[in-house]
Amino acid sequence: MNWLLTWWKMVFWNTLHRRILLARKLSLLDWLALAEAWLGLFFFALALRLFSAERLEIPSRQTGSGAALPLGIFEWAERLYRLVELASRLYPLPMTCLPRALTLRWMLARRGIVSALHIGAHKVDSGLSAHAWVEIGDLPVGETPDVAQRFSRLTPAWAGSNLPFAKD
Repeated sequence: MNWLLTWWKMVFWNTLHRRILLARKLSLLDWLALAEAWLGLFFFALALRLFSAERLEIPSRQTGSGAALPLGIFEWAERLYRLVELASRLYPLPMTCLPRALTLRWMLARRGIVSALHIGAHKVDSGLSAHAWVEIGDLPVGETPDVAQRFSRLTPAWAGSNLPFAKD
């Protein structure tokens, strides 16, 4: 029994030490964005249980293919992505990709950065695998560049199709 208490203390202190080191690396603006991300995750996780993703769509203009991004915009978006990921790890329940992507898109829109939410799917042995991600221009934020090739994008009904979801 004593070894279990010793092990728990070691794990607790190592985790606390890692979190303190991480906290030192964050600026005040990062802390504020982290709190914003945590609140956004809370809101979207709750809202997704009550409403469809269609009703939670954040209005934004669509950027054209190959649109040039102002210097630093994509780096700022990547930083916000990392903070949303950190907030999702601090959340008491596991967060899936859809609330994380909705939160990131909301945070980008609040900062005037035009982005697009994409949902894709592909077949796996056990059925179907789906993923949600955010793109600025044609660049996925925080994802591998081949995410659009790995998942077939689904176009929602509100994008002009008469089917609930139609393949691009």
